[in-house]
Amino acid sequence: MVKCRNQAGVLLCDVANQGALWNNEDAHNYVRLYFRPRNSFHLKTEGIKRLGSPYRQDPHMSIPVMLVFDLERVLTAAPAFFLPNNFAHFGAVPQDGDGAFGLMDFSKIYHDSPTNQQNRAEIHDARMAEVVYREPLPLSYLSNVVCRTVHELETLKTMLPPGSPNYPMSVEQSGSVFMRRETFVTEIYCDQGIVHISLALWFAANNPVTFRLSSVEADFSGTLPSNKVHFPDFKAKSPDTIWSLEIEGCLAFRARIPWTGGVV
Repeated sequence: MVKCRNQAGVLLCDVANQGALWNNEDAHNYVRLYFRPRNSFHLKTEGIKRLGSPYRQDPHMSIPVMLVFDLERVLTAAPAFFLPNNFAHFGAVPQDGDGAFGLMDFSKIYHDSPTNQQNRAEIHDARMAEVVYREPLPLSYLSNVVCRTVHELETLKTMLPPGSPNYPMSVEQSGSVFMRRETFVTEIYCDQGIVHISLALWFAANNPVTFRLSSVEADFSGTLPSNKVHFPDFKAKSPDTIWSLEIEGCLAFRARIPWTGGVV
């Protein structure tokens, strides 16, 4: 089940906006789900921020994973309510019933076009519209677990404990779910024993990032001067070894590195 903040106990990685967290404490009694996947919450927390960046807040979602629930089943359950904007507003009150739902402006909630000075605040607020659930939300309503890249999907599978439920998992298509901002691994593979890594970098190439690549075989650390690197002096010994890659002190990958041979 998914629990609300007031029932969750100790949070191991609290990525909530700490500035807005206490604006409306009633929100802590609800499981909060967004109608849409791409909103300003993810813009602020998704992806690895550089050390020293004014936009870095720890902890943040270096590897985001999105849980997708069946909207109709969740919304029509008795403990479910909804809000046309962010529950973190002072005095925001959950709504229910067909009449209130009919007033929801989904052209603004699912708005994906550029904004302007006249509509920016209203659109950004509508993009944060929520479905909220008063009780623990059963995972029987879960439809899919979506990851940003195949490498992050393999990281999730590697880190799940043995015997975990076998929920459907997939990788987003064409940037439809995540913002794909800041830094993350776009490619990692081993060719003839040499490891190759490609990164998405949202900053100047002359501003290198720190890295650490480690396993039971070896431990390397230093800086990456560009978004595509390889390690000619590093020969991986086994395709079954679990490797961890940290970028700027944040986990970026933990799984077996795919091995390939020849020219692709």
